Amino acid sequence: MEIKNNNEQKNEHVKSSIEHNNSKCLKEKNLKSNKMKYDQIDPEYNIFLQTLRSKMTRKFYNAIMIKFTSFVNNIEKIEKPSDLKLIDSVKFQKYLELYTLQRKEAVEASAVLTEIRIIRSFLEFMEIPYNKKRITKLLPPLNKPHGAKPYTPEQIEYLVSKTTEVIGLMVMICASSGLRRGAVVSLRYGDLIPIDNTYGIIAYHNNPEDPTAEYITFMTNETKVLLDIYTEKRKTTEVLTNNSYIFPDKNDKTKHYADEYFTQRIRHQMKSKLDPVQSKASVRYDIMATHGLRKFFDTAMHAPYVEINQMKIQAINEDVIEQFMGHRSTTQNLKRRYYVKDFEELYNEYKKAIPFLEILTKTRQERKIRELEAKVVTKSENHSVITNDVARELLERMKKLESQIRLESVKDIDLK
Repeated sequence: MEIKNNNEQKNEHVKSSIEHNNSKCLKEKNLKSNKMKYDQIDPEYNIFLQTLRSKMTRKFYNAIMIKFTSFVNNIEKIEKPSDLKLIDSVKFQKYLELYTLQRKEAVEASAVLTEIRIIRSFLEFMEIPYNKKRITKLLPPLNKPHGAKPYTPEQIEYLVSKTTEVIGLMVMICASSGLRRGAVVSLRYGDLIPIDNTYGIIAYHNNPEDPTAEYITFMTNETKVLLDIYTEKRKTTEVLTNNSYIFPDKNDKTKHYADEYFTQRIRHQMKSKLDPVQSKASVRYDIMATHGLRKFFDTAMHAPYVEINQMKIQAINEDVIEQFMGHRSTTQNLKRRYYVKDFEELYNEYKKAIPFLEILTKTRQERKIRELEAKVVTKSENHSVITNDVARELLERMKKLESQIRLESVKDIDLK
């Protein structure tokens, strides 16, 4: 009898486990199916989403709201986000506090703050009352920020050499122009403007979601050369127009490359090859996968300086740097209206940073050779010739650099 009872207990336990798993799977299935339906079945929620500027922002806000709505739904049945206003205010306050505490245990402080900020914006839009002070006190303090470092030219060159031609070219454009990953993948050939020996770029050109987002930046000559090689290859199998995406989707040329995939490919190289330092408390890296390229650009823009009365002054105007970075604020927007530079003036500012933006070893060594050659010619304003010893020393250094370049050209960077 005891054996039979034990078997019955085991069967009951297995049965309850199966039921629990089935109900869990059903909830997950319902949650996934609701991801695309909330904006269709909930007009009020859809209005809230339409107040957000970009498609990516709406997608991100929607993901957070689905998560929060699902959490509340597990406690008190609701069908859609706007049903939150039907819950008793005391109960809803407890649910919001429980969610905050749960997320504090699950994710980093910055992620919790972002999620609660999004939920708050929805609650305020829907005029759903809650105790702001209680929620604020529950929020975690910010941790020491990760990903503060920029890439070095050597690290960027390594990424370019070890990934595919498409990803490598995206990395070069990102680093030399400061574009965000979304702006890079959505570039069309019509967004490029030839100037000197390179291209100007109209970022977010004719963006229907936000026409005011458009701005001008540039790329280096070494990046232009790689882009031209890539384009010539495509022309052998495709008809390219100004409306063609530079980085189209493999399966549908009318769509651009997925920016999430771009980041994934770079992260893969970072984990397997670059081996960045990790803190024990976090899985984040000292260098952010794609944003680290923008940090490299920003660092290079601040590098040039001029000496005035024995003082080092930043060579590029800070407002111009902010324009190249695509930063927008009320102050910046006002400055753009009154502090306007034309295309060539912007390029002249950009040129000051080119020596610091060059990435490939060959390009940087060629620049050093040109600088050494210039020093050999004259010493001062009276054109006094440099001594033979100094000239010989400079020529030897030039020869060493030239031999290094020849070695690099034999290896060549593999953009395959």
